[in-house]
Order: sequence, then C-alpha cells, then structure tokens
Amino acid sequence: MAHESLEAANAAQAEEAKEKFQKLIERRDAARESATDLQRGVAEPQATRYETTLYRLMKRTDTNPEIVNALNELLARLAYSAEYGESDSPMPKSRVESLTTAIKKATELIGDPDHRRTI
Repeated sequence: MAHESLEAANAAQAEEAKEKFQKLIERRDAARESATDLQRGVAEPQATRYETTLYRLMKRTDTNPEIVNALNELLARLAYSAEYGESDSPMPKSRVESLTTAIKKATELIGDPDHRRTI
C-alpha cells in the first residue's frame, strides 16, 4: 500500500513538473515572438551557451544539488527582475543599474574567463 501511494505521489510530482515546464516553454515562446531580430540574435546563442554550461557543470560536479539550486535561484531572481514592475514597459534606469552592478559583482566572484587551463 505504501509503495502504491509513493508511486502516486511521484506521478503527481512528475505531472506538476511537466505542467511547469510547459508554462515555461509558453512564456519563452511569447517572449521570443515579441522580441526584435536583434534581441533574438543575442538571446538565442546565449540560451544555448547557458544550457551547454549547465550540462558541463552538472557533469563535472556530479549534479551537485547546491550548484543546481543556486543556479535556479539566480535564474529565478533574473526572471523576477525581467518582470519587475510593468513588464511591458522599460525597466527604470535605477533598476537597470542595480541589476548590472549585481551581475558584474557575481561575475567577479566566479573568476577570470581568460584564465586558461594548463594540461
């Protein structure tokens, strides 16, 4: 009996994850449709780069949950910033400046991308 309820809970959780993913895809598609050619030209290669980076980080850290959760939190906060205030109007200059500063600080903490590995 406990095994069946666990399977039902897992199935419900999987269905919820599937629904959230579908909503995410719909939001992405709507954003893509309303973007300019320049915005799409910037966003699409970056999306591929982020996805590739995430796969590499998960592989090299044995899918460390702390890294995955921290990246999810970062993306959630960036998503919140993208929707901050009236999502169809320009972001206030002060918000753009604080967001830029935060991203630059995070970048500095991660390290130097020009540092190359030596074999």
